[in-house]
Amino acid sequence: MRGYFVTGTDTGVGKTEIACFIARTWRSRGLTVGACKPAETGVERDEPRDAAALAAAAGDARTLDEICPYRFPEALAPAVAATRAGVTIDPARLNLAVEAAFRGRDRVIAETAGGVLVPYADGCDGVDLVVQSGLPTILVARLALGTINHTRLSVEALKTRKVRIDAVVLSVGSGESAPPPGDIAAETNHAVLQAMLPGLPVIVFPLIDPRNPPRVPALEALIV
Repeated sequence: MRGYFVTGTDTGVGKTEIACFIARTWRSRGLTVGACKPAETGVERDEPRDAAALAAAAGDARTLDEICPYRFPEALAPAVAATRAGVTIDPARLNLAVEAAFRGRDRVIAETAGGVLVPYADGCDGVDLVVQSGLPTILVARLALGTINHTRLSVEALKTRKVRIDAVVLSVGSGESAPPPGDIAAETNHAVLQAMLPGLPVIVFPLIDPRNPPRVPALEALIV
């Protein structure tokens, strides 16, 4: 498979926005893209917003049952949400969903739920899905206090499993999630992490405005 598995240091760090950006970039180059978010939690009225956004960005017209086979109403780790819903997540089904997204297409964009080590089932964390897919990753982190620790731990977890990391993307976020002006942590995160992660591109993804999608040349150049 050719594509990316977008994962994060935490929930709500901007993974979906970055995954959608990658999908739209590929489509602008004339490539066909399949989308997959194997599990999504915090889903209201059985409408998975992240999976739907990813499908729209990718131009993937398949059903949401195919794109996001497991959906749960409570905003919890998939394994916890599944247990509380009386459901057992089958890791094989998650892996098959990623494979199906790529079938007949040039690229696939997949996204984990939450961070690298969020559990989906017994013996299956987000990193296990990435390993099983064989896809390289883009690791998304929040541009804020705490990111240095969270990012370094996540990079270590991925490298321990021999997952290829093509970039760390620090997401500025949108609206109230964006750091306030003068936030020293946000101002220094990029330089500090770039120094601590030699050889690994650290890219700042600007403030997200749906009406005016950003250009991020450093990230565009990576996603071939």
